[in-house]
Amino acid sequence: MTSLTAPSASYGRNTESPEPGIDQYQVLFQSACFPTEARKALEHLVSSVQWAGGGTVEKYDDCFALWPVEQSPEGALVARLMDGGRDRLGRPHALRVDAVYLESFALTAAPAQLAWMLSVPAWPGEPWTGNSDGINLNIGDAEGAVATALKQALAKRGIPRILIAHHSHFRAQGFDLIFDPEAPAGRSYAAPVEVNLSSPRENGIVEMNTVNAPESRRISYMWIVLAVMILGVFGANWWGYDRYKHLRVTCSGLQRQLKDVQEKLNSETSAHDGTSARLEELEKNLEPLRSNFSELTDRFDKAARDIDQMYRKLQALDKNQQDSQKGKQGGRSPKSLQPDESAP
Repeated sequence: MTSLTAPSASYGRNTESPEPGIDQYQVLFQSACFPTEARKALEHLVSSVQWAGGGTVEKYDDCFALWPVEQSPEGALVARLMDGGRDRLGRPHALRVDAVYLESFALTAAPAQLAWMLSVPAWPGEPWTGNSDGINLNIGDAEGAVATALKQALAKRGIPRILIAHHSHFRAQGFDLIFDPEAPAGRSYAAPVEVNLSSPRENGIVEMNTVNAPESRRISYMWIVLAVMILGVFGANWWGYDRYKHLRVTCSGLQRQLKDVQEKLNSETSAHDGTSARLEELEKNLEPLRSNFSELTDRFDKAARDIDQMYRKLQALDKNQQDSQKGKQGGRSPKSLQPDESAP
């Protein structure tokens, strides 16, 4: 088994968008040699396929597509269509596409290798991150219904538009052939068919047989147009119903979030009201304490004044006593010191 690195580009949801509230789907990575015409073809391809709901929430299996580059008949895109996970609203199954550009001679000369490129073993295990000159494919030969159908289609008209579908949860338009390689006998998926391809139905191929008579061809075209119109109306209604379900789920989620916020707000409001009531009660209880404190302050001041007056009186009494004692001592001392003239 050999390998091939081809000019590549990847398309999907931009998770680093400057507007986080809006999903932006765009070309995420592109190698230097990826042609401008191939980029336009990639944009046409991704607008022709959309994952649909109704399946598991787990990621869908990879599908594969072959898409010619109309502006450059010398080349075509071989693409892997992946489930990119959830979008910003949490909805599953965002579309992610990795594509390589190949020259037509590399495609038409080896249908078995082309069929191999439209299978899981040819591709890397993870989506391309733009970190090289292109996606590196493992090249091998695949035998079976896909290779047979490609060989017949390439021999008749060149490169067809083919979708290799490994599940039924998709909507597609503009493909020449929608093929389920694992489908049981008699099972196939309907798609608008622009080119008639003769392939065995038991291999899961959408088959349209040509009719040579002009009148029969006109009738067949009328039936095809009618079928396309019915499918278009059914697809539009299904798409609208699917969008309605998504919007209903989103609205239910927003209503639950709003209810939770309202309950938290009511709880905070009740707590605030309770705190305000307790503060008012404390304020009422504080008022008598203030009055008592003021009264005690006045009584303390009065007591301090009385104590001061008593202290001053005590000082005056003590001074008077000291003066009296000094006076008495001063009167006796001179008399005791004088000689007694009456003594013999």
